Amino acid sequence: MVEVALRERVHRALSSSFDDHWYLSQRELFDVDLTEKIDEALEKVGEKAPPGKVVAQLMLGTWVSLLGKGDRKEDGTKARFDRNIWAPALQDAFPGIDRKSLHRSAMSLNWARNRINHCEPIVFGFPQPGLGTPGVQLRRAPHLVLEDARSFIGYLDADLEGWMRRWSEIDTLLMDPLVETALDHIEQEKSVE
Repeated sequence: MVEVALRERVHRALSSSFDDHWYLSQRELFDVDLTEKIDEALEKVGEKAPPGKVVAQLMLGTWVSLLGKGDRKEDGTKARFDRNIWAPALQDAFPGIDRKSLHRSAMSLNWARNRINHCEPIVFGFPQPGLGTPGVQLRRAPHLVLEDARSFIGYLDADLEGWMRRWSEIDTLLMDPLVETALDHIEQEKSVE
């Protein structure tokens, strides 16, 4: 749900600020990674495919990266997503939250999505790469990641957040004593925080 809601918000904002084919018309603003992902999507559906079909091929990480600062472009210069994409197109689409906080939250959810998508165990918490003390892996408890997802959806649509909060089945699963035992077990590892 987070992936689809974020994709739609970003795509609509970019379409409104640039045009429906922003992924082609604004290509010079993108870093190498984003350019490659767009090229892969276009290979799958064709350059003449409707914009919705193209953006549906782009994974959550693509949308998360657009909220970041940007990396090296094909010409070797730095892509400035914060200046060239966030300020003119996305800032108004996310009122009440700054780009850095939104990106950090989205990045954390993308890590969780990747763990789940690769069928990795989640009861020991979600690794948070690059965060925490050097040499110690920071993990986020599953119930906190669920709360992160609900809060993130709130940045996009308050009604959708309310709808997500009405579903308590996952909360019940995450309160199972076996989940608590797994978290207690992993907490004993000196290399995990």
